[in-house]
Amino acid sequence: LDLWRCPGGQWRPPLHESFSRHPQDDLGRTVGQQLPGRLEVAARLVPEAVRSFIAEDLERDGALIDTVLAYADADMNLARAAQRLHIHVNTARYRLSRIAERTGCEPRSLADMLDLVLAIKMLAGPRPAPS
Repeated sequence: LDLWRCPGGQWRPPLHESFSRHPQDDLGRTVGQQLPGRLEVAARLVPEAVRSFIAEDLERDGALIDTVLAYADADMNLARAAQRLHIHVNTARYRLSRIAERTGCEPRSLADMLDLVLAIKMLAGPRPAPS
């Protein structure tokens, strides 16, 4: 799985290359020592357009980030995501187009959605569920 391929067609190293070849190293008793550093390395692989999108949206109300997460949580079903967010489906569609415009990633693509969700989880941290 090649991560971070969306902005401008750039290819970045896959996330798994930043982790050791031996899972027990990452899951053993030294997780507290190894994982934070590796997450920092992985976060640096996030393209600048995606990084800016996340930072700017967090400064606002986080509506676009919430849309990405709700859309992913709804298995990329736009109607269900809109329902969970309590917005009209056309509003959700518009938000997805804004996300694509600002990040260079296509939210209707599974690979790009994976990239966006991973970047949001790494850089924005946990988000409250929409009420």
